[in-house]
Amino acid sequence: MSLLNQEYSEKTLREIFDYYDYSKNGYIDAMDLKELFEHTDITDKEIHDMLDEVDKNGDRKISFEEFCHLLDNPVEQNDQEKKNNNNGNGGNDFQNVDKGIQNENNDNNI
Repeated sequence: MSLLNQEYSEKTLREIFDYYDYSKNGYIDAMDLKELFEHTDITDKEIHDMLDEVDKNGDRKISFEEFCHLLDNPVEQNDQEKKNNNNGNGGNDFQNVDKGIQNENNDNNI
């Protein structure tokens, strides 16, 4: 099941966010993303590019609000923002995040 482009309650989004906040500091940072993608062929550059794309305030961390945008949660994002985030094929550049999450879930059987 894909996490992208689905509606979630704020509680569910928070649970997902907290799960991937491996360092438990209230943010998802480059180290958390590296851990998420450790079993994939995603490069450090791609991880930093993903972080740059989602990190709206430039603090090099993904806040809960930015995470909601990452998942294109319709509750958190308006139509114009979705258009701006599309990469021309109806998706966004975070298809790799979704794959990493799916791989992690398969590894952990959750």
